[in-house]
Amino acid sequence: MDIIEEQGLWKSFCHWQTYQMRWFEWRDSQFIGASTYAQIRSTLLTMASWDQELRSQIGVINYIQTHTHISRSVIAEMLSALRKGNYIEMQKGKLIAVHKLPLNY
Repeated sequence: MDIIEEQGLWKSFCHWQTYQMRWFEWRDSQFIGASTYAQIRSTLLTMASWDQELRSQIGVINYIQTHTHISRSVIAEMLSALRKGNYIEMQKGKLIAVHKLPLNY
């Protein structure tokens, strides 16, 4: 606090805090009160924004399960349906591509 005061960093500090609060608010809105499918969809869209190299290193089911605490069987069932509908592409448990995902399951 002394350094912030001495260096006149209050404005920068407030901007950083605001950024963090907005990011947490956005993140929580994706999961709190959301349906199981909405949580999986949001996580898939997040993963789709990663570069291909990162996606090729992370298993989709494990990542979704870790971040949403949805059962593996429910995740696997929904991913299977999305693959059959050609909404996502996976290979060896890794996400290859996400096409336009439906809003509802």
